[in-house]
Amino acid sequence: TKALKQQEDEAMQDLDSPRTWWGFNVYLVAVALLSAPLPEVTWMITYIILCSFWDPDRHGFLCLIVLLPGIHFLLTVIDLFLLIALKWSVMGVYKEGDHRFF
Repeated sequence: TKALKQQEDEAMQDLDSPRTWWGFNVYLVAVALLSAPLPEVTWMITYIILCSFWDPDRHGFLCLIVLLPGIHFLLTVIDLFLLIALKWSVMGVYKEGDHRFF
């Protein structure tokens, strides 16, 4: 259709625009750099939280074994929601129909 052809032409003009191309790709690289170290950061924050109140002499090893998975699980869930929010900021919410890429 004519409207779809016009939409494709506008998308191609945006693709040919250095500002749009570089802006989009810089944003994708920034999101990748932010999300790549999140698993390691999650373990580090788990360790920091656990060491902030756990004392081996007072609480014992069993407390560590019980709390470590729970704290890590909660931080992993927070990590998951952060990644979902980043995905929505990059791709947006799915809407049916023909839409421009940029």
